[in-house]
Amino acid sequence: MSKVIQGVCGAYARECVDKLDLVRLWFHENIRVYGDRLVSVADNQTLDDIICEQVTGRFKLTRENVFLAERL
Repeated sequence: MSKVIQGVCGAYARECVDKLDLVRLWFHENIRVYGDRLVSVADNQTLDDIICEQVTGRFKLTRENVFLAERL
């Protein structure tokens, strides 16, 4: 969990200016830290579902909002 927080805290303030940027970075760091260690497609899908659930529940955004931009 500390690697996710470390990745989010390492963002430049001028590049992470609003809630959407921060959520996108948080999503990316979770996929990078946890997803890279999973070996099955089913496990990766479960992780993606859990993270999307948090995005919609806590941050009130949809997956489409998070991935609307071209790059993370």
